[in-house]
Amino acid sequence: MVLSFFHNMLIYIGFIYICIKLNEYILKKIKHKKARIAIRSVLASILSILSMTHPFKHSGMNFDLRNIPIFFISYVYGWKAGIISVVLPSLFRWYIGGYTIKQGIVSSIMIPMIVGSFFYKIEKKEFINSAILDSKKIIRTYLIYNTIKFTYMIFNMPLNYNWTFMISINIMFFGIVALYCMILMINDYKKKLLMMNEMNEKQEKIKVLNENLKSINDTLYKLIDVMPVGVIVIGAKGKCKLINAIASDLVYDEINNEECDLEKRYPFLYRMNGSKIDIKEHPLFQSIKNGKVIKNEEILIRKKNKDEKIILMSSTPVYDCKGSIIKGIGVFNDITKIKEDEKLKNQYIKELSDERKKLKKKNSQLIHLSKKYMSTLDMISQKNEDLKVANEAKNNFIANISHELKTPLNITMTYLEYLLEEQEGNLNIQQKEIMEIAYKNAERLEYLINDLLDFSILETEKWKFKFKKIDLNELINTLIKERKLFMKNNKTDIIFNNNQKNIVVITDPLRLRQVIDNILDNAIKFSNEGNIKVFIEKEEDIHIFIKDCGIGIDQDKIEEIFEPFYQIDNSYKKKYKGVGLGLSIAKKIIEEFSGSISVNNNVDKGCTFKITIPYDCLGEEENDEKNSYCG
Repeated sequence: MVLSFFHNMLIYIGFIYICIKLNEYILKKIKHKKARIAIRSVLASILSILSMTHPFKHSGMNFDLRNIPIFFISYVYGWKAGIISVVLPSLFRWYIGGYTIKQGIVSSIMIPMIVGSFFYKIEKKEFINSAILDSKKIIRTYLIYNTIKFTYMIFNMPLNYNWTFMISINIMFFGIVALYCMILMINDYKKKLLMMNEMNEKQEKIKVLNENLKSINDTLYKLIDVMPVGVIVIGAKGKCKLINAIASDLVYDEINNEECDLEKRYPFLYRMNGSKIDIKEHPLFQSIKNGKVIKNEEILIRKKNKDEKIILMSSTPVYDCKGSIIKGIGVFNDITKIKEDEKLKNQYIKELSDERKKLKKKNSQLIHLSKKYMSTLDMISQKNEDLKVANEAKNNFIANISHELKTPLNITMTYLEYLLEEQEGNLNIQQKEIMEIAYKNAERLEYLINDLLDFSILETEKWKFKFKKIDLNELINTLIKERKLFMKNNKTDIIFNNNQKNIVVITDPLRLRQVIDNILDNAIKFSNEGNIKVFIEKEEDIHIFIKDCGIGIDQDKIEEIFEPFYQIDNSYKKKYKGVGLGLSIAKKIIEEFSGSISVNNNVDKGCTFKITIPYDCLGEEENDEKNSYCG
């Protein structure tokens, strides 16, 4: 009996251990839950068969534990698992035989499956939510099964009652021991499995945290490396832990990870006054050794290649959780360009200040000159007003004197004409020549007086024009015929190239005639021989050309000939009499017609005057004569 008990207990313990190891393999390889349950049910049926081998080999059945795996698998996984677990044990029990074969299959195989499945449904929710098996509830259910089994055996087993009761008690007792041992092993395995899962989860979390931390560190290092300022991290012992690209470019030939020792003096760091910086005055040393926070200290760096840079440095210590300094961080910016710009700025400010002083002095001088010039301007303004009054007086004088001279002159010319007509008697040749000379000079004097009168009228802008339609060809032909009657020089002739016919313009014919007559008069006076040519061109405006063969005009004096009282020079003034008003009057008249007048020297000799007038000098056509101010 004892041998059978230990035999079955060893089988249970060994097989459960094997099942635990197989379960690890099942969990890894088989992902489907129902397949896992089916495999575990088959293992339970095998364990049930093994528990029946030794007791039935002997005569005693006091330690038959075949019901334990069937009951357990039904209680844990339900009736489907229970059915799978009872197939092989039932066949094996049938194979063994005996007169209690049916009672054995029902009491030790079918009833534990039914009881376990029934209580599985009742406690399913609680069991699923619990990772560890509740040994009390399982043993309590197992006692219920044994009570049902004992009742069944009393009524169905052809055995003595006392013997049946003793066997049931023994099997129940040792079954509880075996079941409790099995629960302890399974719970111990589950605890280990839960602990392993928790450890794996924690390791995964730690791994994720490490990866995140590494990623954050990489990001931080990259961020520090691309920062537009230099960054150096020094350990508590003075060794360089981190240096970014800006700092490396600035001091790479001075320090590196092995040589950056704050216990040694930095031979390349200087104050702005040129003195070297002692190790105790170094910003990072003060942060690491003394815990000071240094802000915006200007330092001069003299590199091995003799380049000089100015940096603006700040440093701060880094503490651990115990309050000890573990690192020092130095941040600096290259301000060399800023300092150079500041120097240039100060220089420019000084230069501007000097220039401002000079400008202020010049301004004072200009104010003084301005006051002086304003005084002069007032004087000039007063003189101008005086000149205007004088000019007006002059014009009035010229107009009055012209009228006063013209009246006796007209009487004189009338008497001379009367005498030349010999109505009072015949004149001898000498007398007639004297009278003709006197008459010509009187005519010339009349011409000059008319010019003076016209000039005074134009100056005072009181000239009135009478516009009407005329035939320009007819006007010029009539004027040339009259001029030819008085020409005594047989070597000079006036030729009118009348290629344009019916040129009708609206103008003041008397004043236009006066303009053309003045220019023809000059052409006749200055042309000793050759032909004077007159021709017309029609475009948007009308152009009248008068080309002479005279002495010409100096190029630098062309613009001056239209000025009032202008004479070419004294030698010509003596030869060609006049006061120099004809061309000035002609220009003013043409400008009042909204036209222009100009002159150019010819290639061979002489010059050509060009008179340009619009078709309508008034600006609109009129059928009747009309008095109007031009412009």
